[in-house]
Amino acid sequence: MIKDTKENGEMRKILETDRLILREFEDSDIDALKTVLGDSTVMKFSLNGAMNTEQIQEFIAKSKFRYQNDKTGIWATVLKESGELIGGIGLPFQEVEGKKHMEVAYRIATDYWGKGYATEAAKACRNYAFNTLQHDYLISIIEKENIPSIAVAKRVGMEFERNALAWDIPVEIYSIKKEAIAS
Repeated sequence: MIKDTKENGEMRKILETDRLILREFEDSDIDALKTVLGDSTVMKFSLNGAMNTEQIQEFIAKSKFRYQNDKTGIWATVLKESGELIGGIGLPFQEVEGKKHMEVAYRIATDYWGKGYATEAAKACRNYAFNTLQHDYLISIIEKENIPSIAVAKRVGMEFERNALAWDIPVEIYSIKKEAIAS
């Protein structure tokens, strides 16, 4: 269910699943994001590792910039039941080998691994990209050692496409085309 509205100056709720709400990040999310972006286990396969408070502030600012300019990005992933922010999942644009693609990207706090949240939100993002944003091709950029992320990509319907270089790192590109899923 899509809730693409802005009311009373509040941040936009982008997507809603059975258990999750995906909404724009807010400045007040900094402390909650420390359990995700500040965790070296979660950030093992990131370019710069775990983030400090200043880097998390920069991440939120960059996210807000993407919302305005790209109309998409990484969104705060919040449990409906408790309102707790447990990660960041969304649809940022990424450049790989000179071409810009929309990526299904996901990071979840370690306490919530293995519960299906990343897959649930990633599927919602996939459907949103295809049905609302009218994209017909999505990727996920994953290091080959990141087995849990590969498993999520496969559960979303993505298949290994090719090896590539992204940010000067060898990665695997998983992808899906709109026609691969039932409407």
